[in-house]
Amino acid sequence: MIAEQQSIVGSLFKRPHIFKLGNLPADRHEFTTPTRKQTRRPDVCIHVRSFLDKDWLTLGGLPVTRPFRTASDLLWDHEDPEAVANIVVGSIRRDLDHPGTFADGLAPHAGRFGLRRGDGHALLRWMIGLVGDPRGEQWMEEALAHNDQMAVPRETKGSRR
Repeated sequence: MIAEQQSIVGSLFKRPHIFKLGNLPADRHEFTTPTRKQTRRPDVCIHVRSFLDKDWLTLGGLPVTRPFRTASDLLWDHEDPEAVANIVVGSIRRDLDHPGTFADGLAPHAGRFGLRRGDGHALLRWMIGLVGDPRGEQWMEEALAHNDQMAVPRETKGSRR
């Protein structure tokens, strides 16, 4: 479902420091909205992209994109993959988002990095490898389990056979 109640969400494009992540410069206020909006302020950038309710949360009273969406948006904006990888790994370390959610969010970008199109798990594994965290394999298992759980038909979820 498209986020109907929110018409504009604070983007963490260059502001992942809101979650105390990454080291990208925060010289502009960035927002995402599903419809075109204009501003005359040079320190404000408005991105036009659709978003779902699952893509954002309220932090300090402000609607902001979740870390998995931030990583995806940064890749759409052609940010440095190593900087994005640091945000991904930092978010997983601090339990700000689930590895499987990152795999889902990274999937549209996999082909650009020479990986099989739509293979968010491969891109997540590559990004974890860039940063080099010893818990990487555990996170990959969690990401794969997340997708296995999502593939189970609703009526059988949680039931034992």
